[in-house]
Amino acid sequence: MKRLVFVAVFVLIGVVISCNKSGSAEEAARSTGTVEVNRFTGDTALNGIWRKEGNWNYDRSFDEVNFDNGNLTRSIPPINFSESGTYTTNDGVIDLTINRLNWSYNIFFPIPAKWYTRDEFKSALETIGFPSDEADIFANQLFFRKITYSINEDVLSTTSESEGPSGVYIKQ
Repeated sequence: MKRLVFVAVFVLIGVVISCNKSGSAEEAARSTGTVEVNRFTGDTALNGIWRKEGNWNYDRSFDEVNFDNGNLTRSIPPINFSESGTYTTNDGVIDLTINRLNWSYNIFFPIPAKWYTRDEFKSALETIGFPSDEADIFANQLFFRKITYSINEDVLSTTSESEGPSGVYIKQ
């Protein structure tokens, strides 16, 4: 039987999956012994777009989060802030790892408006005078977060130990 090999590259998680026409990705991974298959096993009730209205004391402002099987994007348009990353869930806690954030809100820190990785963001803070240890702490607070959550029908309630998302969100 002729075998077809499909290769999918998942940009956000960097996993390459090989599979053949007659089997699943898991079977292909087991047969080669070299490929690990990542599947999201967290709380799929989070999947979808969630919006919190009236954020940041701006008229018609909102904070919007899109959870998608372990991938996350978030935007707060009035302040041109956005971020993307990955997450896992366990017992009502979201462990969030931000891969990149778009920092355009220069009221707090006058750094160039652009997309930053964690290390780039830390360096930018050091450039404007933050001591290295303080820049490291702040970058970690933004890029690695634990968020406690609960879902009741179309209402997501969150509490963050550091920087958001935090509050009550409505499923769109």
